[in-house]
Amino acid sequence: TNSAIRLTYRVSRMMKAIAEPADSLIDVQDLGGDGDPLDVILLSQPLSRGSIVKVKLIGVLKLIDTDKQDDKLIAVLPQGTFGKVGSLVELEKKFPGIKMIVETWFQNYKGPGRIESQHFAETLAAQNILNMTIRAYSFSREK
Repeated sequence: TNSAIRLTYRVSRMMKAIAEPADSLIDVQDLGGDGDPLDVILLSQPLSRGSIVKVKLIGVLKLIDTDKQDDKLIAVLPQGTFGKVGSLVELEKKFPGIKMIVETWFQNYKGPGRIESQHFAETLAAQNILNMTIRAYSFSREK
């Protein structure tokens, strides 16, 4: 199933905030809708910067930043605290309030009103975004 797809990414930066929704923010070596690397929010125990880990996609937070799509894929470490979570529905059941914390943090980290949330979408939507981004990246490398 799509929720069992395992992907490998390099941890490129850590989020440090008082109300930190996730321990790591990792970038796919690819372009998202805003021209930046496609972001993946990894819900996990802390990892060292530069770590390479296998993750499981569970959904996407759809955001608009300065009139551009800036989606954040949501993933978990299969062997971590969130490893048994296979979907955003399961995430909310097992860890009530975590989706609201993540969404609120991303809506406000650049200042109030600068980022608009279009809410969450499940694993299939996240996988489609990842696949489209990989295709765009492959195409750009062929040029």
